[in-house]
Amino acid sequence: MGCNKKLCGYSSILGGYSIDKCVDGIASADNSIDAGRNHDKAFDDNLLTTWVSAQEYNWLKYDFGVGVAHKFVRMTYIQSFDQDYCIQDYRIQGSNNNSDWDTLVDDRFINTHDKQIIDFANTIAYRYFRLFTDTSWQSGGAGTTISALEVEVMIRIPVEGKIRRIMLQLTPDVKNGGIAKTNMFNLAHNL
Repeated sequence: MGCNKKLCGYSSILGGYSIDKCVDGIASADNSIDAGRNHDKAFDDNLLTTWVSAQEYNWLKYDFGVGVAHKFVRMTYIQSFDQDYCIQDYRIQGSNNNSDWDTLVDDRFINTHDKQIIDFANTIAYRYFRLFTDTSWQSGGAGTTISALEVEVMIRIPVEGKIRRIMLQLTPDVKNGGIAKTNMFNLAHNL
């Protein structure tokens, strides 16, 4: 959030997370309250739009596309207009055939409008990502509808074997009492 996908990069020089991978695929959901608040809105990088479900026990899915699979290990979720519509119990799942689902996370969100970041272990590249919701915070967890302002899925960026740093080498100029020249060199550090 808050950054353009074409401009954002790594979160850390020592490795981190990619930008959102939900870019060129297809979003879907088992239901939406109306066309103006459908499943596409959860992945459109627009904080002024939202997905709202029409019933309880929902799933929100993203198909990365034919021949595309990711080892996703982070999901971010931003709740929309009313905290009661915040997802309570959820599962993060991956699949390669859109019918058999591996559960990677089975947990509970806190009831907040703040961005929630879920990091988890995953060693398998999946074509499909699914956020399966069991309950919302509405009516003490019974839930009737939920909403998602924005959902992002990220992969881990590996640390490279070396990090290069640009160093300045200054040579004193004894004649003029200053610095004679500046040389640039790369200093490689093995991790």
